[in-house]
Amino acid sequence: MAITPKENSQALQQERKRLLIDATMTSIARQGFSNLTLSRIAGHAGLTAGIVNFYFNSKEALLLETLKSVAEEFDHTVYSALDRAGSSPAERLRAVVLASLAPEITEPRKVAVWYAFMSEGHARADYQEICGHRDQRYFTEIHGLCREVIALANPRPAISASAIAHAICGLIDEFWQDVLFIGADFERERASNQCLAFLASVFPWAYQMPEGEGADP
Repeated sequence: MAITPKENSQALQQERKRLLIDATMTSIARQGFSNLTLSRIAGHAGLTAGIVNFYFNSKEALLLETLKSVAEEFDHTVYSALDRAGSSPAERLRAVVLASLAPEITEPRKVAVWYAFMSEGHARADYQEICGHRDQRYFTEIHGLCREVIALANPRPAISASAIAHAICGLIDEFWQDVLFIGADFERERASNQCLAFLASVFPWAYQMPEGEGADP
C-alpha cells in the first residue's frame, strides 16, 4: 500500500520532533540551562530556528517535552524489565535495579537532562508534575519488593525495608552521578555488579555475591 501525503507529512513531523528532542539533550549536556537557546538547539538538529518555533511555541515547551521523553523511556525500560522478571520478589528487585542502569536510559545526555531539571526541582512545578509521581512510584516499587524479599527469610531478620530501599535508590543515584561526570568511560558492568553485591550483602538468603565482589581486604 502506498504511503499517502498525509502519512508522509505526519512521519516527517514526528522525525523532526525527535531530532529536536535529541538536539535539546545535546544542548543541555553541553551548555546546561543557563546558555541554552533555540538557535543552538536548531543548530544541533540541523534545522532552522523557525522550524523549532513551528513545532514548539517556546523553549520551555521543548524543554518539558524533552524531560517527558526521557521520563517515559525510563518508565518503559524499568517496568518492562519488571514485567519480564516473573513472580519471584528477588528476581523482580534484581530486574529493577539492573534496568535502572541500562545503557539506553543512562546515556550521558539523558542523565544530564534529569539533573538539569532536578537542580531546579524545588522551584519547578513542571518537574514535579512530570516526575514527582514517577519518583514516588519507583521508590514504592523498590520498597515493596524489599519487604517481600525480607519476608522470604526464615527466621525473619530485624531489618528495615524502608532503609534498604532508600539505600538502593541512593546507590543508583550515585552511579547516575558518575555517568554525569565520567561520561563514556563510566563502567556500567562494574556498577551493576556493585549493586548486586549490595543486594547479596543485605539479603544473603536471596542473592549470591557476584564473583570478584566479595569482602574488601
